[in-house]
Amino acid sequence: MVRKIILHAFKSLLDNSAALAKALTIPFILFLFLSALQWFDLYIGIHYLLYFLGIGLQLVFAITTHRIILIGPDAIPKWGLNKWTSRETVFIFHALAIMLFKLIMNFAQYLPESIRIEGGWVCMLIAFWLIGRLSLVLPSIAIDQKISFDDSWKLTRNYQGLMIFIVGFYPLLVGTATIMVTFSSSIVFPTLLNFFPFELETPLASFILEIYKDLLTSSLHMIALVFQVSALSVVFKAIYQENHRNEDEAKKRSTR
Repeated sequence: MVRKIILHAFKSLLDNSAALAKALTIPFILFLFLSALQWFDLYIGIHYLLYFLGIGLQLVFAITTHRIILIGPDAIPKWGLNKWTSRETVFIFHALAIMLFKLIMNFAQYLPESIRIEGGWVCMLIAFWLIGRLSLVLPSIAIDQKISFDDSWKLTRNYQGLMIFIVGFYPLLVGTATIMVTFSSSIVFPTLLNFFPFELETPLASFILEIYKDLLTSSLHMIALVFQVSALSVVFKAIYQENHRNEDEAKKRSTR
């Protein structure tokens, strides 16, 4: 089923690529702009503000992707969400609540050194399991269905392994791919600079390289986010539809 979900997610992205590209262009540019501002000597309060604005833009990315994948291109204005509504507020609070479970992974550092590696894997799996069991609330909120954490827990009861992969190991795989691309480009880009009148050891060249790496990392992070969200959308749709089919069949049997 994992292979089917991933392939369906890729197909959904391809089918809706034009709508996604238009709807995500503005938040994507804004996110890169915020990333570039981090390089300037600003007050610490401004840096925190930029950080939270970046989180808000990532949530806009997630909601936009969920709505286009699950409802269709017409679910979002042509150039993306243009106002903050109660839907976005509810989404951000639920997302933050779910992400708190990632703190479980930090417990491994307090374990005895002899079992720290094994304990780290256990803590990671527990965190992925809890996050996976609760994550269906996010696509549901994005499309205004708003199922509860309890509903998500019940819906994922028979799909626990699948959810662990989708919210845990799939993002790790996508993240690893983005790291490899960033690493490769960090080798290629300095080589390309040799064709221009730049000395690589100068402050200007170092600054350009650092800005390039940061903007590339930010770009790949947002692209990876779209892949991760699309997979969660497809899982939500599959589980939700399967649940409704089971309920309908149960109703038919009860009326016989």
